[in-house]
Amino acid sequence: MGGWPGPSRSIDSVATPVPGTGVTDRHLTLISLTLLQADRDLLASMRRRTSRWGRLLTQRDLATEMEEDIENRLQELSEFVLDNSPVFGRLRDRLDEVQQAMATVERVEIAPFPSRIDDLTTATNVMMTGPHGPRLPIRMQGLGGRSLAELMVYRAFAAELPGREEPHSPHILACFEEPEAHLHPQAQLAVMRIINQMPGQHIVTTHSPQIAGEADINQVRLFRSSGGEVTVSRSGSMFEDERIKLQRLAERPYGQVLFSRLVIIGEGATERAALPVFARAHWGIDASGRGVTLVDAGSLGNVAPLIGLLENLGIPWLVLADGDKGGRDGIKAIKRRLKGSATHIADRVVRLPDGQDFEEYLVSQGFQSAIKQGIADLYGEEALADFVTSSRMSTVDEGALLIKFLSKKKGTYGAAVAEAIVSTQNDMEGPLIPERIADLLNRADRLLGVDRL
Repeated sequence: MGGWPGPSRSIDSVATPVPGTGVTDRHLTLISLTLLQADRDLLASMRRRTSRWGRLLTQRDLATEMEEDIENRLQELSEFVLDNSPVFGRLRDRLDEVQQAMATVERVEIAPFPSRIDDLTTATNVMMTGPHGPRLPIRMQGLGGRSLAELMVYRAFAAELPGREEPHSPHILACFEEPEAHLHPQAQLAVMRIINQMPGQHIVTTHSPQIAGEADINQVRLFRSSGGEVTVSRSGSMFEDERIKLQRLAERPYGQVLFSRLVIIGEGATERAALPVFARAHWGIDASGRGVTLVDAGSLGNVAPLIGLLENLGIPWLVLADGDKGGRDGIKAIKRRLKGSATHIADRVVRLPDGQDFEEYLVSQGFQSAIKQGIADLYGEEALADFVTSSRMSTVDEGALLIKFLSKKKGTYGAAVAEAIVSTQNDMEGPLIPERIADLLNRADRLLGVDRL
């Protein structure tokens, strides 16, 4: 068995052989495994000599005469405090009385400062200062700050590992359990970059979309428990342009797709705003309560890499596609990407009627009254009349007016109009949901295994 190239050696350098027929302690030192659990806390580590903090501080690299000089100065400083503090003086006198009650005690002293340099390990503190705040010790920081500080201590510890006791470097392997614990979402984005800068190999377990979204998609492994077994999935190979599109669509803004039970993809911001309202009316709870993530693709032509990833990871998906040319071209791109059966794709795609986008579909289904109510609720009672005047429309066709108004307001009206629609009851006295949207959500039920009465 051989050594491993360290961070200061080229990756193709020759490893140092470790002789021996059996596994010895020297062999075990070839792998340095560290588990950083979710409850990591620098404050707790500072109290233990065997922690990474304690082991780092014991490597003082001070000359013997320097250590002796420091201990002499600490003793002088302690005596100075005792001689000049009335409280310490009175306390010292009272403690001297202990020897009168205990024959085994010869002398009792007070040491305001550590008398031995080894004691500095537990006496050393970490101070933090905000931009305009006071200088505070680590014990007065929140759990998030102390957890992040512990990661930084590990980073310093790992940097000291290679080649200290052996002629070769160990393979550094660190397991980070939920690095997002106690951290603000913005700090979660930063902590993943910090981990990536650490030496060695990293294994990160997380429930955070921010953490998952910062990782390279090729590094992601999805663990799923099913039927007493655990399956591991990963992304397939992809071209660089596909990876860039996927990063923009699935990782950064929608890292939660990697944790979803089902992903529903719409073509634009309007669908992204309206679908949660329809889903809540359908299920009685938010889509997130069902483990469903709703994605705004911007254009269906962008989603083929995302759907390819979901297929590789075994995450079910559905698409709501417009009935126009863009929708048809997007479906063709999905078919090319998957190279699967047309039946499988047809089961996962709900198309709006030919030639219709989302606005045109809602109007064609006879929701004019609800749409006008949604417009009034969001923009005001006179919004439509003002729009007619400002746009100098000569037509009096209500459907054409609503389509033009909604098209001008893309990305803003979705939730308000959807709320107005579902507030209207259907024939069974339930919330009214457009037929194609209801079809989409019924397919979601089947993929999720939801039984509806």
